[in-house]
Amino acid sequence: MSDQWTIQGYDTFEGGPDAYYPLNNEKYATEASAYEAARKFIPASGVGFTDLKPRIYVVSPTGKRKQVF
Repeated sequence: MSDQWTIQGYDTFEGGPDAYYPLNNEKYATEASAYEAARKFIPASGVGFTDLKPRIYVVSPTGKRKQVF
């Protein structure tokens, strides 16, 4: 198990437990730095569809996901 934080997206079209994917290949030493990196993936004005909302998560070293957006 890694002692570092990561960030993931979630494919809302696919759905299910296999719909999570890495947003980048970076590892973060702290939760705060992972949140800062994750916020950069939040679209400023959406993506043009009212029902399409990206899901972005910070993943703890234990594997627990916390939704950022």
